[in-house]
Amino acid sequence: MNISKLNKIVVVGGGVAGWLSAMVIQKWRRRYNTSLEIVVIEPSHIKPIGVGEATTTTTANMLMWLGLNEVEWLKFCNGTFKYGIEFSDWLAKDQNYWHVFEKPTVVKGVALPLRWLAGSQPKSPAQFALDCFMAPHIAKANLAPRRPWQWTFSRHFSYGYHINIAKHVEFLKQKCGDKITVIDDVVEAVRLNEIGEIESIVTGTGKIIAGDLFLDCTGFKSLLLEKTLKEPFESFSENLLCDRALAVALPPRVNEEPIKPYTRAVAMDSGWCWHIPLKSHESVGYVHAKNHIDPESALSELTKHLGFSLN
Repeated sequence: MNISKLNKIVVVGGGVAGWLSAMVIQKWRRRYNTSLEIVVIEPSHIKPIGVGEATTTTTANMLMWLGLNEVEWLKFCNGTFKYGIEFSDWLAKDQNYWHVFEKPTVVKGVALPLRWLAGSQPKSPAQFALDCFMAPHIAKANLAPRRPWQWTFSRHFSYGYHINIAKHVEFLKQKCGDKITVIDDVVEAVRLNEIGEIESIVTGTGKIIAGDLFLDCTGFKSLLLEKTLKEPFESFSENLLCDRALAVALPPRVNEEPIKPYTRAVAMDSGWCWHIPLKSHESVGYVHAKNHIDPESALSELTKHLGFSLN
């Protein structure tokens, strides 16, 4: 699709997906120097989901491409760096292994992990990342991927972030500025043209929002794709057994050890528990399967894991 030929793009839904989409479109608008109108329909009473506060390396690439300042963004979002994930108790009790974002070192044309696999030493999944990558050792030492005075988006080590999702959305909104039209309203109906394409959105207050292109950023509701265009939802429940999350925000503790630059994923009886360290708090959540544990038992197990009551 040639964006330079469009007159109006309507983003339905806000959140990270909606506002990142708006920023990307805005950048293309500047590039093509067009008068393209960008509209975001976002009801202010619906808040972004606070689960999923850890990112991969693609977030740094996106921020860099958008021309955003990493330091400013991290401070605003109470963010921290993330080298990867430490999986605790997944192989066996008190045994950990790592998934890191670091690219493998190549020695004489052969990647170090391949040399490790071909070696004669005993093979242990828990030892793999420790032997082949620097990131686990730097993460355990609580060191950042760059020094404070170095240029932002250091690529000596690949890294993601831990962020406050609500703050992230607010930051994106501010950077979009007033050149994007925001409609604080809900979607009441979606109108189609004679060939079944979306023609306009009718809001709860009766406004009719027409456009040339509509982006569905309504999350699980899928108001445009599933509800209107009848695109079927493809379930992976046979493979992804965990379908519930019990999340809490723990306040920062006085004199606590330095913030960990990695996510922890701890195996539990019916799923796993994430530990995401932010500057403002620690996000903890028990991802579990409803067919294997009831809500009361999940809360009890999470309380036992944390070592204190959540009531």
